[in-house]
Amino acid sequence: MRSRLHPFITYPAIQGLLFGCVLAAVAQTAIPNRATSPAPYPPSDNRLRPVPSPDLSSMESPVQHQIRDAQARLANAAGSSKRDLSLAYGALGQVYQVYAVYDAAVAAYTDAHVLDPAEFKWPYYLGYLFQTKGDLPNALANYTIALTLRPQDEVTLLRLGEANLRLNHLSEAAKFYSDALSRNQRCIAALDGLGRLALAQHQYGNAVDYLTRALGIDHDAAYLHYPLAMAYRDLGKMEQASAELAKHGPAAPELIDTYVADLQKINTGSADLWLQASQEMAAGHFPEAIAIYRKLVNSNQQDAVARTYLGTALARAGSIDEAICELTQAVHLAPGNTKAQYCLGVVLAGLRRDEEALPHLRISTERDPQFGEAHFQLANVLMRSRRWNEAAMEYAKTLQQDPTNAFASLMGAMAFVRLGRYADARALLERAHASFAANLDITNALARLLAAAPDDSVRDGRRAVTLMQQALAPNGLLDSDQAETVAMALADTGQFDKAATIQRSVIENAETENAGNRLGTLRETLLMYERGQVCRTPWRDDDPIFVPVPQKSDTAMNPRADLPANTKDSKQLNTQEGPSD
Repeated sequence: MRSRLHPFITYPAIQGLLFGCVLAAVAQTAIPNRATSPAPYPPSDNRLRPVPSPDLSSMESPVQHQIRDAQARLANAAGSSKRDLSLAYGALGQVYQVYAVYDAAVAAYTDAHVLDPAEFKWPYYLGYLFQTKGDLPNALANYTIALTLRPQDEVTLLRLGEANLRLNHLSEAAKFYSDALSRNQRCIAALDGLGRLALAQHQYGNAVDYLTRALGIDHDAAYLHYPLAMAYRDLGKMEQASAELAKHGPAAPELIDTYVADLQKINTGSADLWLQASQEMAAGHFPEAIAIYRKLVNSNQQDAVARTYLGTALARAGSIDEAICELTQAVHLAPGNTKAQYCLGVVLAGLRRDEEALPHLRISTERDPQFGEAHFQLANVLMRSRRWNEAAMEYAKTLQQDPTNAFASLMGAMAFVRLGRYADARALLERAHASFAANLDITNALARLLAAAPDDSVRDGRRAVTLMQQALAPNGLLDSDQAETVAMALADTGQFDKAATIQRSVIENAETENAGNRLGTLRETLLMYERGQVCRTPWRDDDPIFVPVPQKSDTAMNPRADLPANTKDSKQLNTQEGPSD
């Protein structure tokens, strides 16, 4: 957001100038309906498929040894019973999955299932593998087969509920979540799923019931407060919505899954070092984390993943030149490493080297279209580069992945403003204001657009006055930017004398701040009000709002995973692709 470095201005008289009530638009974010094409795995026939033999040269020596052992066990199982051969194929698939050699893992699991179709593990692991890759239709197909083999399995029911919900198969999602809840009345994941499902179906009262019940079971489940806030908002209970939103915490934890835990036990890589480094990073002990990541890099100079984490730690410690060196080397070693490309792009963008950052951020979004933070960082760079249309599209993709990103809503609207698409800007700001009514930047931007947009169909000066009244109500203070918006709104409603009074105060404040670059425009606008003319330029072209400051937060420099798969409570690692979800 734009920083407010200038002092606040007190306008006691403004309280009497504003009137009305807030008419906040209510927006419901729909769950995207992703592709539902027929799943190719498992195949419909009973033929065994050849299992690809991957290149192991870039992997650690213990990992190479482990994979070759599994390959040898499969070769030695030739001529054994179907059951024994299935176990050998499945064991090879597990090793491949742990080290994210996905194509080979799919083939091995498929053959294991063909040989022993009654074994639950193989279709379940296939489902989890496809879910890890973001291929929900295939995940759904395999989880469905696994459930026929274990109809009472709670984890599989929850996996099916989540996959169906994300695919917008709402009735199917309801069935699986309800089945899981009937087997375990204290299942937080089932209550969470049913709550989000009720939100998607506009059954806001039911959503409140499910989510409140879940919080009653686990008071520390802070991730439940956001959907609960959305349910209260859509019920028109804005006070409760604000209270819940203030309690919102980190995202939901990974599902407790003993099957996946068994997979993680297979890994024999540098588990202890990765775990130590992650713990040091989480504690903010960057020098200690850097030392450990250097050991990992020194043990395998070709490990792009270790270099990515080392570069990330260096950047967060402020050693930017070294960070760029390590991340550049990671990208050189593995050009397809999404996270290395992303982190290098973020570091370069932080230095305002936007043209250098662009190709790296583009690659990260192209290789992982669901990487919302990468879309967000790319959008900010495009905005600073005056590529308004591309920026608008990237902000839209950001919001598809993370509807809670208020800044993306604001900047997406500003991109529309620069494109002259004022109606689209208003629509986006209305949705954002409905979700973030307490966000003063969004309220101010919406009010200013309503007060001064050159498009007659977009303007609504009276509503602009109402919005600013709400912003002013808590303490009677406005900053200069907001005060300028109030003047625009009053002028649009014909209250030119009051608009001029406020504009003069804005000018006095700008003079105190030595804001010479703004004074000319502010005085021209004052002349218009004194002549009984309205303002039809909501933002001047050089307004700082169009130039988002490079993000400095730690989250911007997070390659989306703190631990590779060989450590406790981690997710999958691909030594060529980098940390993945």
